[in-house]
This record gives sequence, structure tokens and C-alpha cells, in this order.
Amino acid sequence: AGDTLFHTGAPRGLSDPLGVDSPYEAHHALVRRMEDVPVYQIVPANTLGAVTTVLEQAAYPLKDNRLPPKGFLSSHPDYDTTAIVGRAVGDPDFNRTDGTEGSGGDRILYRIGLDGYRGASRAVVRVWYQAVPRRWTRELFAVDHPNVDLFEDLYHDQDGQPSLVAADTLAVPAMPNGLANLAEAGLWQLGPIPAENGRVHTTEGPRVQRAWWYAADGRMLEVLDRPDRVFALPGEAPLYLLRLEDAQGRHATYRVLQAR
Repeated sequence: AGDTLFHTGAPRGLSDPLGVDSPYEAHHALVRRMEDVPVYQIVPANTLGAVTTVLEQAAYPLKDNRLPPKGFLSSHPDYDTTAIVGRAVGDPDFNRTDGTEGSGGDRILYRIGLDGYRGASRAVVRVWYQAVPRRWTRELFAVDHPNVDLFEDLYHDQDGQPSLVAADTLAVPAMPNGLANLAEAGLWQLGPIPAENGRVHTTEGPRVQRAWWYAADGRMLEVLDRPDRVFALPGEAPLYLLRLEDAQGRHATYRVLQAR
């Protein structure tokens, strides 16, 4: 729609979500483009290394980033048959919290360019479950057998819509007048967003000479002179604005979300 700034992974019935790569979508810890579609799945390969959905041909997984149960550990004696495979292995938030295994979850960072848009917006996140995507039936439906034909008819008779598992919404107010230069990349790299343990920090960029915390409606809350690289949020509101300035007067303003 014309009022949408960014949309990734739109459901398409029995087909893969919009933007999913072929032959499969890699694991994502960071989403920057609409073509980055987080998909939690196992992707088997045959002995030639090609993707297959035929169980008898599956030799090993190319990817397995299915969300594990809480308490899942790579040190378990049976881990060789349930291993995390692919990019998720190097994702510090996948099944981990502060470096400790067993969270049973994952965190994805969305870093989205707004093309200069400074107005109010609304972020909507939905998690969908798709039992049998169309891609997983192609090899089966190529088999000529009455039982396969019956299952194919039943498969296409369903509505094909994925099931909604969870959803959340966050209202993001407009950037107040006077807080110019909203940073998308900016002079500094600021994270983590959402903030963890009520703090964010700069990992790149010049030394910060002065910083200002603002409420989402533009009210100034706190001024920090010559702060270090760690910034404690001034309260428990879900959203703040942080303005940073270096010794040369260069500045950038960041929206900072508070982890729930």
C-alpha cells in the first residue's frame, strides 16, 4: 500500500512468503531489505548436496534454525541428531541470552531506511506458521500414484492460509521539530535496539561530547556532558529519543526502543 514504508515476508497462501529466496532462505539476525525474510525451518540435502524434500533421499541438513525448546543445549548427548545448522550457529541471540544457551528463542534486529520520513508510524510484527508450503510438495506430486493424487486434491482444496502464531504492534511518534538529522546510519553505530537492561552504547563513531535524552513527544529529560559510550535510558517508557553531538558540533538523533 502507498502508506507502507517497509514490508517483508508477506504471506501468499500455499506459496512461500513474498521475497523468500530459492532454493531456500538463509537465517537472518539482521533485516535491512524487504528481501530479507526470516524463516525458521529445516532444509534437507541429498548426497549430491542438492535441496530435497524426499525423506528417503535426505542425507544431511543445509539449514536447521527451527526454534528449539527452552533449555536446549548443544552439549546434549543427542545434539548430533538435532543440531542447529547454518547461519543460526553464529547468531549470538539464537537460543542464547547474554551468551548463555537455552533461551529457546531468537532476536531479530530490523534496521530500516526511512528515506527521510519523519512522521508518525506504526510497526507491526506477525509470526506465521505454514504447515506444508507448496515448495515441499513438488517432488511428491510428481509421483503418479492414486494415494498421491488423493492427497494432492485434498491439499489444494484447503484455503492455504498460514496460521497466525503471535503479533505485536508499536506506535512510533513523529520526530519532534528541532530534533533534526534522524540517524539511519549516522555518525555513530548505536545498539542494541531494543535496549538491553535499560542501556544502549555506541560501538563506532567519534567521541560523544554531549548527549540529550528526550521523551517521545520531544520533551527534554536529561543532558549528559562528555558521557562515556554507555547510555542508561532515563526511565521505563517504551520509546525515547537520544541526540548525540561530537566536539565539532556534528549530531544525530536516534529512536531508542526499550525491551519489554
